[in-house]
Amino acid sequence: MSDTFLAYEGKMAEFKGQLRYVDGASGMAVAVGKKIVAVDLFDKVSTCRKVWDRLLTGYVLDALEADAEQGQAEAADVERLLGTANATALAEGRHGWRGRRVPGKPGRRSPRLSIDAS
Repeated sequence: MSDTFLAYEGKMAEFKGQLRYVDGASGMAVAVGKKIVAVDLFDKVSTCRKVWDRLLTGYVLDALEADAEQGQAEAADVERLLGTANATALAEGRHGWRGRRVPGKPGRRSPRLSIDAS
């Protein structure tokens, strides 16, 4: 993994420089080419801000290694995915976008909801 990281270090820095945290963001949707590969939503803006760079590092590395279809996903694609995921959660008896329960901690929910859309 460190060889891969070193091989892409310059490109990663370039992408991360262009994809800085957006004030007020409480999540991110990630697309590689036209395909949405992940959505991460957080309980608070401060949580998102805190983990932004770490998440971005992983997603940028994945994107650099991917053989992506040319183009880009649109906001409507993300909205459609979120609507489908929310409908699925409701159908399974969960209450929509509330965080997942934290094992061993009754009443506590995770500050992160992650959708692996790949």
